[in-house]
Amino acid sequence: MQLHALSSLLLSTSAVAALLASAPAQGTYTTFGSGCPSGVCESSNPSGGTHTLVQNSNIFALRVPPSSNLRVVTGFELFTGLNSTTTPLTITTEIYGADSAGAPTGAPLATGNMVIFGGAAWYKTTFTTPLIVQPNAVIFLSYGSVASQMYFPIVSTGALASHFWHAPTATTWNGSPPLGFQTQRWAWKLNCGSGGAPLLSNTGVPTLGTTFSVDLSSAPANAGAIFAIGVSNTAWGSIGLPFDLSVLNAPGCNLYVSLEFQFLVTTTAAGGYSFSLSIPNDSRLKGFHFYNQYGVGSPTANPFGVAFSNAGDGQIN
Repeated sequence: MQLHALSSLLLSTSAVAALLASAPAQGTYTTFGSGCPSGVCESSNPSGGTHTLVQNSNIFALRVPPSSNLRVVTGFELFTGLNSTTTPLTITTEIYGADSAGAPTGAPLATGNMVIFGGAAWYKTTFTTPLIVQPNAVIFLSYGSVASQMYFPIVSTGALASHFWHAPTATTWNGSPPLGFQTQRWAWKLNCGSGGAPLLSNTGVPTLGTTFSVDLSSAPANAGAIFAIGVSNTAWGSIGLPFDLSVLNAPGCNLYVSLEFQFLVTTTAAGGYSFSLSIPNDSRLKGFHFYNQYGVGSPTANPFGVAFSNAGDGQIN
C-alpha cells in the first residue's frame, strides 16, 4: 500500500510538472526609480479666468474631494487679485478636516499666510510643516476675508465646485453636507510634495499574444503628458541614464529611459491614464527588454514645467 501511494504521488507530481512546463511563460514588469512632485495634486478650474465677484466679509471653506492616494500637502493657491487697493494684502489661510457627515469641522489642521500683491493671478500659501492627508479623507481650503479689497477666487466660466461658509462672527458652517453649496466656479489648486509625484505602475505583464497596460496615477488632472517607450535604461545616444534634469530647471527629477518612441496623451479628471500595449505572438520578441516613463505637464512643478514619474522595465516572454 505504501509503495502504491508513493507511486501515485510521484505520478501526480510528474503530471503537475509537465503541465507547468507546457504552460506559456509569463513576461515580467518591474518599476524602478522615483518620480518628482507635480506640485498640484488637486485643482478646480486650474486655467483661471475672469473675475466677476468682489469678496465680501464671510468666511468660506472650499471642498477638496477625497483621493485614494496619501497626500503630502505643502499649501494651496487661489486665483484672485486686488480690487480697490494697490497695497499688498496679507490674508490668513487654513485647511480644515471633515466631520462624519462631510462638513468642515474643528480647529484648522494647517495655517499659513498668502500675500496678494497685484491683479488677477494665482497666489500661493505654503505651510511651514506639510500636512499629511490620509487616503479617502476630505479637506477644506479656507482663507481670511478682506471685504471689497480683493476678488473672490471665482471665475466666470468653468466647473461648479463645492463650498461651505459662515459669517465673520459665527463658527457654524452653512451648507448641507457632504457637498454644501455648488453654485460658484471656484478656482483653486492644492499643492503637494512627494505625495504628489506621478506614479507609474502596470496591469498585467508583457506576454506574447496578450495585452497589458502601463498605468499613471497621482498626476495633475486633464494635463498633457508624454508616454515614452525606450530600449535602454543606461544611455540615450551620448546621454548617460539616469539623467539628472536639474540642468533643465527640473530639480529632483530624472530621465530614466531612452526616448525612441513618444506618445502624446491627456490625463483624466482623476489625474490618471492607462496606455495599453499589445504584444504580438512572435517568438522573436521573447526576452526583449523595453522601458517606460511618463512626463506630465505641470507649470507649478518646477521652472521646466514638467513632472516625471518613476520608470518601468518590461521583459517579453
